[in-house]
Amino acid sequence: MGEMQDQCVVILPNMVDDIGLLCLARLPHSCRAKARCVCRSWRRALANPSSLRRSFNLQSAPEHCLFIALFDTDCDPSYLRATEHNTRWLFIHPSSLQTTEPLPNPLSQISTDRLNLRSVAATSANLFLPDIPDNKIEGFQSYNAEHRRRSAVPFAAPDYKHVRLYACAALGDLVFFSGGQNDVTGTAQSSGCMYDAAKCRWEILPNMIKLRIDCTGIVMDGKFVVIGGSYNDGQFMRVHASGEAYDPKTGRWTLLPDLWANGLNYVDESNAAQPGVAVVGGHTLYTLQSHSNELMRFDPLINRWVSVGFVGGELQRNPCLSYKVIAVGEELWVVEHAMGRDIRIHAGMPPKNCRDGRTVLNFREVKLPELEGFDHVLTCTVLAL
Repeated sequence: MGEMQDQCVVILPNMVDDIGLLCLARLPHSCRAKARCVCRSWRRALANPSSLRRSFNLQSAPEHCLFIALFDTDCDPSYLRATEHNTRWLFIHPSSLQTTEPLPNPLSQISTDRLNLRSVAATSANLFLPDIPDNKIEGFQSYNAEHRRRSAVPFAAPDYKHVRLYACAALGDLVFFSGGQNDVTGTAQSSGCMYDAAKCRWEILPNMIKLRIDCTGIVMDGKFVVIGGSYNDGQFMRVHASGEAYDPKTGRWTLLPDLWANGLNYVDESNAAQPGVAVVGGHTLYTLQSHSNELMRFDPLINRWVSVGFVGGELQRNPCLSYKVIAVGEELWVVEHAMGRDIRIHAGMPPKNCRDGRTVLNFREVKLPELEGFDHVLTCTVLAL
């Protein structure tokens, strides 16, 4: 009887269901969680907001949400292990600067000595944390920001649970993984795989052209691009100056020579194998000069990195400083952190035309009380809700 009554419940009384569904489809992300609590019909209708919006051809810009994981090194400076007690996991809404903490903490009942975790977000509001294992299954943790629910994703193959320091990025609901190092054998990897978040299905990718450890993955111009990484030349560990692009349409890798070289100081530094890069507008690549606040942009016409200006003030070079760059819509967010110093965030629109390299960029400082007491960023990424 209850099920029959539930089936008869309309979206909005005295109104055609299509109009009621259209009203729900236009709800902002901040209101959807409360709307699901109204009744079962609303909960079913809002189970997949992205599909609901597509059914009405709503083309409004998605709401962006910045995920950032903070770490306090002062809590355990001798071992530098990230635990549930010395980390904070935040969602930051750029438009309102409101923050929410996802629950439960992904590091509950486990800890990690990896201070540079990978995270990647798919368009279905799924956040994947492939460096954080799940104790219940042979897989890693994930979090759905739409339903505020944690789940687990099984590994593509049993051997993948031992692979770390790989590149990862998402193109829509397709999440790519490639390269890395096997912790058991110590060997570098060129293999990769792809996870379809919508279909919950894995697919093995062709091998990359080069072996790459601790590389970075991005999506640019509709392709999965792997940049940098290190390799063993027989005597020493060297840093790759090249990149590779995987085209999902052709299923092939293309070598991008000197992508991580011309105009940058990273190539000769053994600790800079994993680049911190961001893609703004889907095709413009940015990074920061080595241990510096100098913003660089890649110019594909001359195959070279050019200086855009300085973020947060005049030029500063400090080997203790680390930076992460994140594209939040059309803005670029630069996160500055160093052991024993407060985390600082600067955000702004990068100039379309290159400057003379000595310009202080007009980026605003994002001040959040939730950042106080933390001096290291474990990972950060952006979700489109």
